[in-house]
Amino acid sequence: MRGLTKKGKEFYRIEPALGEKIQQVIVCNTNMWIIGEHSVFCYDNDRALATVTCPADITCCEYVPMAGGAEHCIVLGCADGILRVVLRNALHFEAPLRSPLTALRFQREGPSARGSGLVQCELAFGCRNGAWGRLAITAQGMTLLSRQAPQQSTGAVTALHSMLGLTGASTRELVVAYESSLLQVFRATESNELLLCCSNKVGDAVVNLDAGHALDAGTMCIVAHTQSGRVLAYTAGSVPILTALAGGIQQVLIWGCCVLVVAGSCSKWLGIDGCEAYNLVYTHHAHHAHTTPL
Repeated sequence: MRGLTKKGKEFYRIEPALGEKIQQVIVCNTNMWIIGEHSVFCYDNDRALATVTCPADITCCEYVPMAGGAEHCIVLGCADGILRVVLRNALHFEAPLRSPLTALRFQREGPSARGSGLVQCELAFGCRNGAWGRLAITAQGMTLLSRQAPQQSTGAVTALHSMLGLTGASTRELVVAYESSLLQVFRATESNELLLCCSNKVGDAVVNLDAGHALDAGTMCIVAHTQSGRVLAYTAGSVPILTALAGGIQQVLIWGCCVLVVAGSCSKWLGIDGCEAYNLVYTHHAHHAHTTPL
């Protein structure tokens, strides 16, 4: 594992003998969790603390800050359909969800319905059979808040995203993407139920989602990265308003008013300034950046 500046200079390196492929790395302050194929390797200040091994392959993972970040919770979705929670660098509890998990997304931290003074974290999950739902997690265990049965011909849930302000000034939404290229947006009611508010076919399976003010400071939008390498941005119920690139994309994120696209050999920042889009490219071969109109 290496840490690199945007100019390609290495400022950090760790070479742990893990014995399995690294799928994901989660960093919070001095804590670091390396997610392997079936193990979680826990570090603090580069010192190995513990290794948590699951009996099944890890298919997805999410970091959940509990008690305002005082507790670090790593939630693992596994191929055997069981959700496992790593708390205080040990396997704390687990819950069967009937189908292999394919996507996880932390939603929010809030007061627990169980009693005053308790705090719970809400987590959205998606499964290979197309089912999805929400869980409440506390230090004592998990509670199923809601579950959406599989819909016909949607395929697996491929990505989830929780966001604020897409359909209104103070609304809370959950975006669900399916293998069939279907993208759905659900709005939370005051009673914390989720109602479908818009649905769209993006033409290709969505690999990952993010949301933010990528268009301008006043417009919230969803950015979807598809399997064929397209990057699509949507406002509430709209058609795509940004399409760019092709193939080789690994991840898409929104940062400020720019979209960061991580490709095989370079990172590309796609920003929109009025009606003009610019492409700011950093490569590991050069120590300078240049902008070109898209």
